[in-house]
Amino acid sequence: MKNNKKFKHYKKLSSTKVGLWCFLLFGIGSLLLGILVNSQINFKSYENYEVSGIVENFNKGEKILKIYLKDDKKTYYINNIVYDVFDENVYSVLSENTQIRMCIAYIDEYERYNISELEINGKIYLNKSASENAEYSNYRSGLIGSYVFIGIGTVLEVFAVIYFIKIKKIKNEII
Repeated sequence: MKNNKKFKHYKKLSSTKVGLWCFLLFGIGSLLLGILVNSQINFKSYENYEVSGIVENFNKGEKILKIYLKDDKKTYYINNIVYDVFDENVYSVLSENTQIRMCIAYIDEYERYNISELEINGKIYLNKSASENAEYSNYRSGLIGSYVFIGIGTVLEVFAVIYFIKIKKIKNEII
């Protein structure tokens, strides 16, 4: 059976069709993922306006910090991106009734006031230029990643077109 011409022709056609579908579907998926990521990422410009107050409460999570001030209903937030450049020694001095000075970068879609600079007792635990650089680096990485997915998807679609042409040629071959 392995030496039969019809079997070889059928096997070649069958494997080429599988290749076509793989390239086509993975290419479309990669293109869609790249377009989705590209449309969702944005870089918010930093406002860096100053807020001072007394800490009422704070919540430390995994790579996040939420701070609540007395007589203030806002949630001040250090996100996971900025947390990487944040000095965690702050927890030795941060407690309720601590006087704190912060710079607010921007307000996100969840109404959290993202902190770009944090100062307690004259010591800066989060620097606004370092936090802005961290956020911009994250934005740039997301943008590059989306373009990589779009590029991979485009290459896979080109392979799908090549395999489609190959299928047409195989079908036209005389057995």
